[in-house]
Amino acid sequence: MRVAAVALLVAVAVAGCFEIGPSSVRPRDYLTSDSYQKWVIEVDYAATEKPSTALTRFLHDRLAPLVHKDSIEVRLGESLEGNTDTSWSDGDVQSFAREHRNVETGMGTVATHVLFLAGHSSHDTDDGRVLGIAYGHDLIVIFSQSIKNACTLPAPLCSPETYFQAVLVHEFGHVLGLVDNGVPMVRDHEADTCGSKADEGHSINQNSVMYCQVETSAITLLSKPPTDFDADDKADLRAAGGQ
Repeated sequence: MRVAAVALLVAVAVAGCFEIGPSSVRPRDYLTSDSYQKWVIEVDYAATEKPSTALTRFLHDRLAPLVHKDSIEVRLGESLEGNTDTSWSDGDVQSFAREHRNVETGMGTVATHVLFLAGHSSHDTDDGRVLGIAYGHDLIVIFSQSIKNACTLPAPLCSPETYFQAVLVHEFGHVLGLVDNGVPMVRDHEADTCGSKADEGHSINQNSVMYCQVETSAITLLSKPPTDFDADDKADLRAAGGQ
């Protein structure tokens, strides 16, 4: 199991992809059309945390060139109750997702469930906040308030929308199997550390959206957070069956 928690001033921990229980979905199911010709991304959100149309379109346009699918649909689902004081444990997230998931993988469709939640991750510390986590290969949680709170400088010096783009694409990178998380690397580009601590599942390249600091409040240390995959990421996806 991989845990994400990186300090705001000093990077202190590891990755952001949790392997939880059995899942029938694997990266190749997204990358190829062998089993599934359609990809549905079901998005549920706290009433105060509805993602913008621009953000869901941005996600679609980032993913479409990478995979072999007849269509990718980002489908807004339920508006959910949310408490800004909630501390979400892994078990809480998984149970909540099971209660509200409406789209399942099967019959030619592969599905990813994304939750935009109020509250924050139980993995937060006084030094850093988790902005997003991918659980296995079919569930992503985005801690919207933590992303907004990471923007401590006024616009245009800090844009929450750019942070949302970076974190969301980063977590989908984990779902797609990057970096060495289900998709083999053509060329080794996995970082051994994040800051001063051992790390895995993230790119060594600060200009890749798969860089470790993207999914935590350490994103504020990046002058311009990356929102796209680098050449190594894309080469890995192509070698695994993607475009």
